[in-house]
Amino acid sequence: MENKDFTLKLKASVSGSFHIHGGIECILVIRGQVKVVTDMCSRCLKEDDFVVININQVHSVSSQENSIVLILKIEQSKLRQECGSLFENKIFIEERLENDSGLDKSYFELKRIMLQMFAVKIEKSYGYELAMNMYLVTFLHLLYTTFSEHKYSEETIAGPHKGQIGEILSYIDEHYKDTLTLDEIAARFYMSPAYFSRYFKKATGTGYLNFLQNIRVEKSVVQLLYSNSSILEVALDNGFKNARAYSNCFIKRYNLIPSVYRKKHQEMLEGKITEDSDIMLSDSSGEDLRIEFLRYIKRYDIESVMKTEPEVNVEISLDHHGEEQIRQKDVILLIDTPDTAMRINFSQVPEIKKKLNAKYAYFQILNYEIAKEGITYIVSENLMMAVERIREVGLFPFVRIDFAESRFHGNNGEITNYIHSCLGKALEALAIRFTSDYRKHWKFEIVCSFLTHEQSELFYREVYQTIRKYYPYSDIGLFAETDEDKKVLDSFEQLLEYCIRLSFPPQFVTCHSIQNRIKSRYPKDTRFFDRSADYHTNTVQNVLLSCKKYGIEPPIYLTVWNTLSGKNDGEISMYVRTALIWDSLLRLCDKVEGIGYRFATGETCPYSGEYYGSLLNLFILYDAKMPVYFAAEFLKRMAGEVLYHSDNVVATFNSNRELIVALWNPQLLNPVHAIDSNLTESLSKKMKISIYGLKKSEYMIKRFTVDTDSNGAFSRMASSGYPDWRDEDVLSYMRNISVGDLIVLKKRVIDGKLVLESLVRYNGIVLYVIKL
Repeated sequence: MENKDFTLKLKASVSGSFHIHGGIECILVIRGQVKVVTDMCSRCLKEDDFVVININQVHSVSSQENSIVLILKIEQSKLRQECGSLFENKIFIEERLENDSGLDKSYFELKRIMLQMFAVKIEKSYGYELAMNMYLVTFLHLLYTTFSEHKYSEETIAGPHKGQIGEILSYIDEHYKDTLTLDEIAARFYMSPAYFSRYFKKATGTGYLNFLQNIRVEKSVVQLLYSNSSILEVALDNGFKNARAYSNCFIKRYNLIPSVYRKKHQEMLEGKITEDSDIMLSDSSGEDLRIEFLRYIKRYDIESVMKTEPEVNVEISLDHHGEEQIRQKDVILLIDTPDTAMRINFSQVPEIKKKLNAKYAYFQILNYEIAKEGITYIVSENLMMAVERIREVGLFPFVRIDFAESRFHGNNGEITNYIHSCLGKALEALAIRFTSDYRKHWKFEIVCSFLTHEQSELFYREVYQTIRKYYPYSDIGLFAETDEDKKVLDSFEQLLEYCIRLSFPPQFVTCHSIQNRIKSRYPKDTRFFDRSADYHTNTVQNVLLSCKKYGIEPPIYLTVWNTLSGKNDGEISMYVRTALIWDSLLRLCDKVEGIGYRFATGETCPYSGEYYGSLLNLFILYDAKMPVYFAAEFLKRMAGEVLYHSDNVVATFNSNRELIVALWNPQLLNPVHAIDSNLTESLSKKMKISIYGLKKSEYMIKRFTVDTDSNGAFSRMASSGYPDWRDEDVLSYMRNISVGDLIVLKKRVIDGKLVLESLVRYNGIVLYVIKL
């Protein structure tokens, strides 16, 4: 509810006609340029300028496009209440600053208080009205004691009448229309006329009659401009004896006779006395206003939690039991090729196995060089050693067999030669080296991309039979090429029909889902991209529908996917998107059997030191964890019966008798704007979770937080420039900023209700673990 005594608003593109106020108007330019025209002068304000429009001063305020101003209006009644005798003084900010450079600190403080008032108003925390009034009183005290035309002072006044000037000024303000001669007012306050005249001038800096005439002239302006009264009527209504006396005083104050002043300003007013409409934070342009305000107040050391969205209020009952389950997914580590497996660091795998339930290492078994030269001794040994490394860390191979990687033209002879001379020998060598008990857990993915329908059938049949020769108990799957072009999926369906007819149906199906590949430069005028929350689930669903056409429902493995593919790997890796990843994982968990994550960790160029990041890396160099790591870890913790599920909150009851509650705030923000802390701060959401059905007891609660202040803060890495990944200081820094926050607390429940409250930042996740 707006305070009638004063208003404080943030406005954009102000364009108002001439008007007046009974109180004062304070204008602070946040951005752009603002033109202020008064009856005294015209002034162009730029960013960070501050000006005060005095009581009953005719003025107009207009701004350039995209300007932002903060406007404080204080009514005369409020000024009289808080300032007493001082409120009649005129404020002259610019003039006082020119004459006294020592006032710069006070000028800065005036603006800081005004900004703090607005921050308090927007937060609307408990008791904010009292806080705003406190700041207003401080603001007025500084304004009138430092920048007013006169400083009323009674310090040099002694005797029984010390302290009466406030009463005298209030009386004049109420009775200025009366005769109020010097003798009458002196007698009213029990003074002689001579003593009253000296007392008044010493206290106010001006003579009594001159002060009274100025008050009458200023009060007359409203009637002069907004009524049809004659000049004589205006004069008599405001305490003057005749029109001549009124005109003489008016000329001294405004340098114009009343009739000319009326004509000039009525033409400007054009009968309009209303102000320009406010553009508040809830309007379409409010996002820009909010962000600019947050950016601006940082220079004044003002902290503000801008409440940009309504609180998310959720109630969860432990008595609710649904059929929905969150199941653990097989974690597949993407390693590219055996050569890559020999270069990368495997020291993180034990932790990944424990925290993420990692099971497979996904790699391409043959590439162009091997297909061209055949399986030499060196190639064979490298392959053996790579798989041996995978076995030593407790993972199973998930082997991708893709003829397109051979770079041959793809005639039938080359396909057959590739399978028997290269693939067959490689599979045979691996079968000899590793036990059947280990090999039965392997998976093989057959990829028939870029082949004709006839060649695809040949390739699938020959590869399937070759694998079965050496690996009779391993699972063999088919890769489903997915694209917006329906013809691609049609090709998969035709091949699937052939596999079933041949009695070689795939035991699982794999697919990729690459979303929002943004080419060239990011558009700076676009802050948000379409999140396409169901993009990955739609991809998987389309593959499942194709399989159901032919009577099979095989497990689906999403081996390669992303939440945003940018113009280079660095931006992909550093883009803060933890909640986006989490959101996608939750949507996928009831549709896929396993999900792939990049694991090319620690891979740097030996010459330049440049890091080769990629999509959804779990680590960036050794033990520095990427945002996706925590999303995958939280998903494993969430496995269990779902008690509640919405767009931003999910709660489950797991096998360890723990209640897990996850809160998240996904936003697909343009990477150009993702490092703008003002913008990301404004996207925070306050969430309140009420849990019912708990027994009377004390509960231990762990709260994990992953956001821009903890892990996911790779904007900090981006802002550090171009780090040398061989530098130990860089590595130590990365390890320190890539950890989630943990708070452990105890809460006693008496009435069966537990309330959890969190501020969930942009693309952040908050996870509560409550031991029951």
